[in-house]
Amino acid sequence: MAEGLDRRIPYKNIIMKCEKWESRFTCGLPEGYHFTLYRNGDENEWAKLEYETGDFESLGAAREYFMEKYGREQERLKDCCVFVKTESGETAASCIAWYDNSSLMEGSLVASLHWLVTAPSHQGKGIGMALTAKVMKIFESRGEYPVYLHTQPWSYKAVRLYLRCGFDFTEETFGEYVNQNEEALKVPVLASAVRRT
Repeated sequence: MAEGLDRRIPYKNIIMKCEKWESRFTCGLPEGYHFTLYRNGDENEWAKLEYETGDFESLGAAREYFMEKYGREQERLKDCCVFVKTESGETAASCIAWYDNSSLMEGSLVASLHWLVTAPSHQGKGIGMALTAKVMKIFESRGEYPVYLHTQPWSYKAVRLYLRCGFDFTEETFGEYVNQNEEALKVPVLASAVRRT
């Protein structure tokens, strides 16, 4: 497994929310990269990305999670699971425009950005920013706002990206998450990253 995020950083649930995208943010992919949508079998590419960044203990565990969480809705995935690939076909990044249960009203759903990930060898090129913009435009095209996301302090670089893309910390929550923003913002590496945004 490639070196991933620093899991020694304390884990706290961070909940962020974007009220409206407004099409104000445009950012293209670097030369040599392009977007593709999910096709049958791409769960293996997703699993590889997530394993490389240390989110799962094995490729098998990552693939199993994907199929359990998303596999029953593969037709939906073809419209909302976005990959970034190189000209040679290597998968560099992925993100999913999905939904979760609302914490406010039983049985209702909220739009939520899932699993933004860039392979370590492709990080630092602006791919994550361009991919976030692409996925947010999917939500925008459907009128699915606000958009929520869940992350954690060890993803402090992603938190900075989300803040630049119009997300902000919220007192709300969604799904099964307990909002721990107040505690998370006391984690030094996250607090420092937020100050630099």
